[in-house]
Amino acid sequence: MLASLKNRWRATLVAPSQALRGGMLAAALLAIVLVVAFRACAPSPTATQPHIGKPAIAFTLPAEQNGVLLPSPVAVTPASGKPTLLVFFYTLCTHCLLHMQSAHAVASDFPSLHSIYIDSPAERPNLPELLMQRLAITDPVLLDADGAVAARYGIAYYPTLVLIDGRGVVRAIWTGEVDAATLRAGIARALAANGNR
Repeated sequence: MLASLKNRWRATLVAPSQALRGGMLAAALLAIVLVVAFRACAPSPTATQPHIGKPAIAFTLPAEQNGVLLPSPVAVTPASGKPTLLVFFYTLCTHCLLHMQSAHAVASDFPSLHSIYIDSPAERPNLPELLMQRLAITDPVLLDADGAVAARYGIAYYPTLVLIDGRGVVRAIWTGEVDAATLRAGIARALAANGNR
């Protein structure tokens, strides 16, 4: 009987230590997720600011629409004569959803403005599509798989909006959350200064 009690006591000591290890592992994983989420959501405009007033970067990326990879990559040529708003987002960035909805509504007030949505770093094609469906945005999503295009613009935080005028010059960059009135005024000012509406 005494041996049985000793064995039970030892077994109860092992179970809490295993639970403690499991809890520590879960805490470490949670800390990693929080660091990644904070990095994706915290604004830091300093790396992007040197691009303002400079020629925008041309790039080509694969794209998806309606959850299906498009057969040909999409080339973005900034000096196309049409002002463009690049919307860089990350599907795991929770506040990107609301910000993208606001940016889409504001951009629709400017008929000459072309919006391009870029998932960076890109997930599987069906993940950004679910986000686009929630926002009722039917445009294709460009997939910046390794974040190389975002890095060329100095983007490390999401969402980030890059406004390019019709001559292919970066006029404004907004990092993190920006209210609709500020975004609308910034777009109007940048487009008016370059003869676009």
